[in-house]
Amino acid sequence: MFTSKKTMAALALFTSEAAAIKYRPYAGSVPWGGDATKPEWEDPQDHKVNYFVPNFGKDFEIKASFKNMGKAEEDLGHIL
Repeated sequence: MFTSKKTMAALALFTSEAAAIKYRPYAGSVPWGGDATKPEWEDPQDHKVNYFVPNFGKDFEIKASFKNMGKAEEDLGHIL
């Protein structure tokens, strides 16, 4: 697996050093360190809500799905 003892020694050295490194962010630098706030969907601040959305009806893919489901129910004699 290893081509030489030097490679194996270097790998062992770097592996032991990597295990010794510990990272702890300093206080105040992480987003989860503050107080809990309300989610934006409960208290919207910068975007409109309850706006009009037009209803164009069922598209051709939905119509095809219902048609195929009806055909399958008829063929199998079972209502889904």
